[in-house]
Amino acid sequence: NTITSLGMDDSGNLWCTNYSGIDCIYSNSSISWIFPDRRNQLAIYDLEEWNNKTYIATNNGLYYISNTTTEQCNDVSFKRISGSTGECWGLDVINNQLFLAHDQGGFLITNDNQLKKLPLDPGVWKFLSLQADRLLVGHYYGISVMTKNGNEWKYSHELEGIGESSRILQ
Repeated sequence: NTITSLGMDDSGNLWCTNYSGIDCIYSNSSISWIFPDRRNQLAIYDLEEWNNKTYIATNNGLYYISNTTTEQCNDVSFKRISGSTGECWGLDVINNQLFLAHDQGGFLITNDNQLKKLPLDPGVWKFLSLQADRLLVGHYYGISVMTKNGNEWKYSHELEGIGESSRILQ
């Protein structure tokens, strides 16, 4: 099984995303398995903590759980965000906003767990902050630049000469 991402929570527990789900390794306990959709074992691509919730990007939608839950790791009940069905490739927190890279394009996650579509074509891999008001967006066909005008993100332009899939931006 391949580990795709690692994260540590405030209690010192290690969270590992992998192709079979998500595992929580308690610092003083054994390994636990978590599947956001108990009926299906989903591929987990990314996880992010934001706004007192943990978000999990999977091959069949975006799921979340409140970080204030008192449930044991094995008994956690995840909720799927409406409209997120499909490949959720990644999550990026930029300037306290949560961005979702998705096979149907790019989205912002609102404070009430709604998807807000960004003006991007389908096939977004990654968001990267350049400045407080400027983002790079890696997608299936290259790299786009977005600018923030007030509270809205707007498509600006494509970077010339990059016609390749741009999954990794650093």
